[in-house]
Amino acid sequence: MYSKENENKSDSEKVKATKKRLKETLIELLKEKKLEQITVVEITDRANLNRTTFYRHYLDVYDLYEKIVDEYAQVAKSIFPIYFRKIWRGEFSGLDDELVIYWEEHKEKLKIVLLQDHQLIDRIKQGNMAYVREYLQIPNDDKEINLIMEFYMSGTLGLILKCLQDKITAADMRKVMTLQYEIVTSSLLEALNKRVVKE
Repeated sequence: MYSKENENKSDSEKVKATKKRLKETLIELLKEKKLEQITVVEITDRANLNRTTFYRHYLDVYDLYEKIVDEYAQVAKSIFPIYFRKIWRGEFSGLDDELVIYWEEHKEKLKIVLLQDHQLIDRIKQGNMAYVREYLQIPNDDKEINLIMEFYMSGTLGLILKCLQDKITAADMRKVMTLQYEIVTSSLLEALNKRVVKE
């Protein structure tokens, strides 16, 4: 699966379960109020854990939230290169089943985190743009390419956020991403092809 635990890989199953519980509790609370209004006591009370347990793993509420953002940013970092390479080489044939399953399992949580602030969106955007520059060997100061990629990333992430807000199903998400691919191949790739040497 695309899910990643971006913390200590040697964590015991019990510790992993505790961290997952704390993360899910924070996401549940984010449905009700803003991050800055949530306290450690609220999280531990709802999760039926004590504060000592919380502080054994996280510094504060913001540290816990940052770990959630880290986790989704790492997932995006692992997914984007696969699909960008397929698109660049003209090999894209739709979303794979694993990603569709991930979408179904995480779409509600993703919506909450993405709507909370721009931290995750900015992290995903910057990470993906860095990958494209490295893959296509584009200098960081190429203003034209940076503008093209900013347009593409903002549009793609905006489309994903819109799908989350509209509660798009996995089946419909496949159609949306196929449409997005058609748009990309007729505009983004043409613009990039004019400015880089394709392998």
